[in-house]
Amino acid sequence: MNHDIVIAGAGPAGSALAILLARRGLKVLLLEKSRFPRQKLCGEFLSPECWWSFERLGLSELIARTGGTEIRGACIVSPAGELVLADFPPLSAGERGGLGLSRFRLDHMLLEAAKAAGAEVIEGSKVTRVVRQAGAIRGVEGVVRGSGTPQVFLAKIIVAADGRHSVIARELQALPPRRPAKRVLVAFGAHFTQVQGSDDRVELFLYPGGYGGLVRIEEGMTNLCFITEASVVRRCRGDVNRLLEQTMLQNRVSAGAHRA
Repeated sequence: MNHDIVIAGAGPAGSALAILLARRGLKVLLLEKSRFPRQKLCGEFLSPECWWSFERLGLSELIARTGGTEIRGACIVSPAGELVLADFPPLSAGERGGLGLSRFRLDHMLLEAAKAAGAEVIEGSKVTRVVRQAGAIRGVEGVVRGSGTPQVFLAKIIVAADGRHSVIARELQALPPRRPAKRVLVAFGAHFTQVQGSDDRVELFLYPGGYGGLVRIEEGMTNLCFITEASVVRRCRGDVNRLLEQTMLQNRVSAGAHRA
């Protein structure tokens, strides 16, 4: 076999596992369909418990120097404008708070750490199926972008870290069959500068049919991420201002801040 372990997916879970196993001397192959660094739709907020994981990976000080924003609490706003404020209790003396950090920066740092630990990484490689030999799983087949030719990657252990639509997990029936969703949701995200407020809190705004969030990340940027029903998106016909009016601005507080 070519490797001890093949991991499909180089997001935080896949890269973190690759770091730990490669440091133990195992031959790790990490397959990732994207090329890093890359943007990733996400709330981009990490709760205070994230530092335990970073410490175990030996990356806490490196992460702390990325320029991410320390988040000390949360603010949840009802559609009518009622606020619930909560501070994150310290996990222990001297512990940091939560962290606002883009996936663009976080995921790339973890992937580079996996490489430094000794893991082999192939970016632009999409896993297409599980490879079986004599009735047992022996590897995966994937297509590396630009080659167009399927390649087989063999290993003793295969790990599916390729998300909720994992090809491996679905083929092994570890995920339920896909069924037409009764309620289809669509998510959006964008980064802005010079946003007032939300300096050290993650802010969540509720509105009919969905919710949105604001969190300060690195370099003075604020991440806006919100979700709504697909029917709302269709009604807006690509009009961004109308989409915001039908979602985030349905919340009384966010609407007032927008007008200000």
